[in-house]
Amino acid sequence: MPSPCAPTAPPNPRCTHSSQSTSSAKSTAGRTERRRRGRRHATRRPRLGSTPAQEVHPAGIPITLFGVPVIAPRARWFHYDDADHHGHLPDPTTSVLAARAVAAGLVTLPSREALEAQLAPDPDDVLARRAELLHNLQHDHETERTEPTAREQVEWIRRNYVHRIADGDTSFSDTDIVRISHALTRPDVRDECLSLLSGPHPTAAETLWTILTRQCPPPACTEAAALLAISAYSRGDGALAGIAIDRALTADPHHDLALVLDEAFRSGMSPHHIRALIPFANGGSV
Repeated sequence: MPSPCAPTAPPNPRCTHSSQSTSSAKSTAGRTERRRRGRRHATRRPRLGSTPAQEVHPAGIPITLFGVPVIAPRARWFHYDDADHHGHLPDPTTSVLAARAVAAGLVTLPSREALEAQLAPDPDDVLARRAELLHNLQHDHETERTEPTAREQVEWIRRNYVHRIADGDTSFSDTDIVRISHALTRPDVRDECLSLLSGPHPTAAETLWTILTRQCPPPACTEAAALLAISAYSRGDGALAGIAIDRALTADPHHDLALVLDEAFRSGMSPHHIRALIPFANGGSV
């Protein structure tokens, strides 16, 4: 005798209800399981070992490790040692750090591409024109018997250009660009310019190095790019420092200071120790 629920029999409301309930229960269970797997995946942490903090820093110094799959608004962050400790990143453009950067006069950019565009060189014809002017200026100075000291040159740069930028004027003529570029070709002048990092207008000085990195013809732009890298690295902007070094080594692959800085940045050297590398890069002893 065929079952009441067999296909050949008329539809039985009770069996139909039972079938729909089972299907609905399975669907609900499936959604619950997918949500559970989704939460587990969202908080999944890279496995560094049974005790991540000890593995990363075996010296025994207490540290706390956090991770995030991507730097973006609302991206989920997690604690390596506590799965229940997690949250979401705020919008980086409205963070306290971004507000402090703006208050300090720094420009926050959304991506590495935007940083690279900030240091993109001027058109080739403009750079060629300045290169000729720089060559003529260097030839004229070869006949001079005396030169200003490095400190006098830096004071001239500070008074005529750093202060101008601090007052809001960033438009420089070819003559301005060429004169500063020529001054920076002296290693002692370039190194003395590090004093501008601790002066009253460090942000204006960094803006000057940014302008020169873009507007100086190669290889003269290498000196400004190296100063920009040191300035950016000293305030914790490793991305800009790396791009500045790339720009310097593109202009002059054998530049001693740029090579030393590149190695220092890649090794994670503390900004506090960067200045000690300058005499070494110039052939002296640290």
